[in-house]
Amino acid sequence: MHTSVFKNEVMEALNISKGKVFIDATFGQGGHSEEIKSLGGTVLGIEIDPDQVKKYNGDIKVVNGSFEDLEKIAKENITLPIDGVLFDFGLSMVQLKEGNRGFSYRSQDDPLDMRMSNRGQTVAEYLQEADGESLLENIMKYSEDIHSQKIVDNILKFRNSGRFEKVSDLLKVIDEVLPSTDPRDRQKTYARVFQALRMIVNNELGAITKGLAGAIEIVKTGGRIVIITFHSIEDRLVKKFARDHKAQINSIRNSVSSSRKLAKFERSATLRVFTKI
Repeated sequence: MHTSVFKNEVMEALNISKGKVFIDATFGQGGHSEEIKSLGGTVLGIEIDPDQVKKYNGDIKVVNGSFEDLEKIAKENITLPIDGVLFDFGLSMVQLKEGNRGFSYRSQDDPLDMRMSNRGQTVAEYLQEADGESLLENIMKYSEDIHSQKIVDNILKFRNSGRFEKVSDLLKVIDEVLPSTDPRDRQKTYARVFQALRMIVNNELGAITKGLAGAIEIVKTGGRIVIITFHSIEDRLVKKFARDHKAQINSIRNSVSSSRKLAKFERSATLRVFTKI
């Protein structure tokens, strides 16, 4: 099992005690959920990736579904209201290294898929079919990379004579327009573009907004909604959601780095806690 991000801080923020009920809306490999259980909490897991669900062999109930349907899944599986919900918006190392879905630019022979589930449009299909204007708008918005225009122009050029199939196809298109030969600069652009495309095909920002709204509905007064983000776009969305719902929740950012040294995999993460009023 992978090491969970902010494990101790998340448990403290959820205010776990025996008999309380929680939903882990991004179950993954179950690291956070197993810790909740070990502290006396009851937990229901939700996981969009069917492969992750199949691999789990513990005794926590896990529903294969999206956290955007959190309220519906909760109503069908547990008694409401509950004491807390956890969202961890990061990909696991297993998904990056073993998923065979093109999440990592390092897996050059992987199919250019990037879907968290088996439904919807793949990245290869999106790059092949999206109109140029929306392609540019979305890649600029979600990658925030200064080379977005040139990358999109080259995507359009490539698809006129070929089809996107593998990770290597996209890397070739990106490489042809990057001015720097420094591998570190190239990897930063790769990471931004790959993250942007994953967010686009999985409608991640729309799902986050729906999931947070559902969490407010199912959590009891005084209950906690704990959120881990890994991207500034995600975090800005979470902050905006908190402002828009300030009549229903109090929101704080937990500055973990002020109290301990962060592990390498935690450095890009932000922890926020909503308390329902």
